[in-house]
Amino acid sequence: IAQHTKEFDLDREEKLTQVEKYANNAVELLKDAPKPNQTITDDQWADAKKDFASQAHAALGMGAMARKKFDVAESEFKLSIDTAAKPDPATMVRLGRVYIDDKKYDDAIAQFDKVMAMPDVNVQVKQVAQAERVRAFQKKNPPKPADAAPPAPPANPGNPAPPKPETPKP
Repeated sequence: IAQHTKEFDLDREEKLTQVEKYANNAVELLKDAPKPNQTITDDQWADAKKDFASQAHAALGMGAMARKKFDVAESEFKLSIDTAAKPDPATMVRLGRVYIDDKKYDDAIAQFDKVMAMPDVNVQVKQVAQAERVRAFQKKNPPKPADAAPPAPPANPGNPAPPKPETPKP
């Protein structure tokens, strides 16, 4: 829900409140959730619960991003990454975007580098990480007026083509 909520949605606050409610309920329920299948090991169930909680924190982070509460989004995405059995690269990219929005460009660049160094990451996620890394560098080091390209010289007609001779009329 949070991912598809836009800035000017008329029901934006209702959607984001719903996200918070569902995600917080999920985190609470997971604490005492029994194994749904006795054939899985305790370690497997613990990892699954971590991943489910991680998804809930990622949703809370996206909701905070939509509200432009970057400090909350940062802490939720970090919690999502730290609690997951296997961190989600897309969540890591979102954390990098929050760093950019919060003007923490070095943290953003480091985050995108981590994603690009991960093996077996979806190609599209790596491409987004690379593009966002470039954007972080550009925002960190904006071009200065002296670094800008010199203005183009005025148009110089040079040697204009000679006029065409008029053909005599009979």
